[in-house]
Amino acid sequence: MPDPAEQLQRLYLEGFELQTFERFANSIGVLRDGCIALVRATPNGLELIGTPGWRMGEVMGVLVELDGRKVFQAKSEVIDATTERLDALRRFREDPVAHPLPTPSGRIEVASARAQADGLPRLPQCWSDPKPAAGHLRLLSPAHDWLLNTSFGNVRRIQARLGRAGIALHPADAAERRLADGDTALVHNACGRLALQVAISDQVPKGVALSHKGRWLATDPARANINVLNPGSKSDMGESTAVHSVQVLVQGLST
Repeated sequence: MPDPAEQLQRLYLEGFELQTFERFANSIGVLRDGCIALVRATPNGLELIGTPGWRMGEVMGVLVELDGRKVFQAKSEVIDATTERLDALRRFREDPVAHPLPTPSGRIEVASARAQADGLPRLPQCWSDPKPAAGHLRLLSPAHDWLLNTSFGNVRRIQARLGRAGIALHPADAAERRLADGDTALVHNACGRLALQVAISDQVPKGVALSHKGRWLATDPARANINVLNPGSKSDMGESTAVHSVQVLVQGLST
């Protein structure tokens, strides 16, 4: 397992400047030629926070396009992303010493001894979840077009565009459950239950139910959202939330 202290020492010996920032208490700045990356120590070694940018005093400017030109911006402060600065940033981003991955080799490891030690395949495997149990649908819960996860969910104009919390079903799945467009359905599993307005769409595959995540509990009339149906299962690698393995039953409220 990479040691963050050893990785920082290697960076220093390679000529990178290391700096701490009061406003980023849990991170360390790695700098060279005006470029900066923020890293933090984890049990798996150094981890890059965001993407590298340009040092602008005590802050990092990110590369954006403003009025048709590329600039580095930190809040209201802007400097031009000149050809020289862009070249320096490209070299900085491509330097494997500046951005080691949290693996024993510091590179992408397709064959992973760590995965094998954890009881997982040494090489990536292609597999999919089994089909849902009889009568169940697989629940997908992507972000809504008008939301960035939960961001902006408290904006009244956005709330008006979101409308009622709903669930989209394939026409065949809706017909099997005797549900019509606009009906209120009870969506439930062993974790919880939620009343959602039905929308019928042939863009949703058969056997799948789609309900967007990100609704704010404080502003939703039900004081609940799609999370009540999620058992909190984690993926086999990385312990990411396995949200797309959720299965639900969907029925009319009068059923």
